[in-house]
Amino acid sequence: MLDLFTESKEFSGLVKNVESGMEKNYVLGLSTSQKALYISGIFRQFKRQLIVVVENQKEVESLLSDLIPFVDRSFIFAFPEMELMAYEEVGMGEDIAQSRLRAISGLIDNAVGIFLIPCRAMLQRMVPPRFIVESFMKVKVGDVLDFNGFVKNLASMGYERFAKADLKGQMSVRGGIIDVFPYDFELPVRIEFFDDEVDSIRLYDPQNQRSTDNIDAVTISPAREFVYTREKAFNAIDIIEKDVEICKARKSEKFEQSRGDMLARVGRAVERLKEGIYFDNDYQYLPYIYDDFANITNYIGKSALYIVDEPIRLKEAFHGFEMNVREIYGTLLESDTILAKQADMFYSGEELFSYLEENGDVVFSVLGRGLLEGDLKRAMSVSVGQPNSYQGDFRELADDIKKYRKKGYKVVCVISSAERADRFTACMKDEGVDGFFYGDDMDGQRYLEVIVGELGSGLECKSNKFLLLTENEIYGRRKKRRRFAATEEGSILSSYLDLSPGDYVVHVNHGVGKYEGLKTMEVAGIHR
Repeated sequence: MLDLFTESKEFSGLVKNVESGMEKNYVLGLSTSQKALYISGIFRQFKRQLIVVVENQKEVESLLSDLIPFVDRSFIFAFPEMELMAYEEVGMGEDIAQSRLRAISGLIDNAVGIFLIPCRAMLQRMVPPRFIVESFMKVKVGDVLDFNGFVKNLASMGYERFAKADLKGQMSVRGGIIDVFPYDFELPVRIEFFDDEVDSIRLYDPQNQRSTDNIDAVTISPAREFVYTREKAFNAIDIIEKDVEICKARKSEKFEQSRGDMLARVGRAVERLKEGIYFDNDYQYLPYIYDDFANITNYIGKSALYIVDEPIRLKEAFHGFEMNVREIYGTLLESDTILAKQADMFYSGEELFSYLEENGDVVFSVLGRGLLEGDLKRAMSVSVGQPNSYQGDFRELADDIKKYRKKGYKVVCVISSAERADRFTACMKDEGVDGFFYGDDMDGQRYLEVIVGELGSGLECKSNKFLLLTENEIYGRRKKRRRFAATEEGSILSSYLDLSPGDYVVHVNHGVGKYEGLKTMEVAGIHR
């Protein structure tokens, strides 16, 4: 199916322009699913790191779903934003941590793949890549290592010790055997020592703990992206304590409660730093531990290709997020809810957008909004149309398929599951469209190919006679019934930073309320 699409005149022209080194190749008029086809085609053509920058996490998830029918999932990396506030004592969600670590390891290894990055994730400050690289541990059979030192190194990389290492980020120690499950591995690793020599390295099944494959060497990546040495932690403590003294010197009674909560929270963090113990949301002390910062662009290789999706929307998202951060963190500083350097966690949106403008190899824009006249003149408008919607009318669909086949079109339908595909093929056969099944290339004017997968929308490509239909066109988009009169619909919040004091919100359990701000509370002895 991808072959048919990439043979189009427009796609071939885009590839030629990129190969020649032309910058900012604008492609106009693509929907999300059509963008997925272009991204898949570009990835297959160039076999390089492909950095796709989109507006938000929702766009990442939509693109991810649409890419999977065309690109093996192992080649797709999502890099979500950290949804943490500087005054919280809760950890990053497991799914977010796992996705971020997998993407970071892929970039450090210069892995060939598609990396999907929302703009907020680009703005967040990170540990400079050289410190992450230094924490990778390479082990091969025959190495002579200090066993206890090896275990301590794994702990310093963020691995938690359990009786069995059957989940990612865990390790276990039994006699002369160390099991470890890195985030970027599909199976955990068993390293067996004979005295102080690595005798064997094996992968094993986490369910039954049985070894599967022998390997000669392994590179173990950190189990957390925020790693630091004891020396850096102690240096940070000195700076933190100086800022604490400055805060204590302020005598404002208005913020006495928030100041007290903050000082207690920082005190707990300092104790853990002294003990060399990682803790939830220690990322908030990044500006104290590292003098220099990085963001995800510092991890990206020089040979990577950048795809920038909807630049005007990106620019607006960068600006809006930056304004929210300034307002919220300004309030937190004023009320002594955070220390001074904890507000320095984000890059300038303008700076990052300028970076994308300079490095964008391919730029997607539905309408070409905001493009300069010169850019519009050389932009490529794709002659890809939206197919008809059949709303479950299989007779009309079958008639149209026959017409398309007579015109020489290849027709492909993407159905979400094998069971639904079976029912669909049976219904179509009843309407006289037979002689097809999944990928079986059969002759005849009524041939139709059915593929199991999920795709948001279809397309009609007239230049190379290709029709792609999804369940949205075949069955129609399902609408939820409303019990009440229709009103303007809001959106689900992706982060606390989307809120401003005075906003009206709807809680899933408690209904409508007015947001007045945030404060820390003690729950089960922990301030949150």
